[in-house]
Amino acid sequence: MPKFNKSEADRVQILMAVYRVEEKDTDIVVTFNIPLSAVDGGAVAGDNLAKLQSDFDAFVKSFKIVDFDLFA
Repeated sequence: MPKFNKSEADRVQILMAVYRVEEKDTDIVVTFNIPLSAVDGGAVAGDNLAKLQSDFDAFVKSFKIVDFDLFA
């Protein structure tokens, strides 16, 4: 479904990681939304798509919480 009064919907790849923080009874959700086709021409393809996927993988592998006081 198109958003923001656009004539057609963009095609988007969504990368998602969910981290369960049992000590605080909460979840952290991280998403990268990558436009694959966009009416405004802002699509990502080729090497740029591979770079974003690599960046997401690096983020997921390196993510850590250093201050649990951020959570209520």
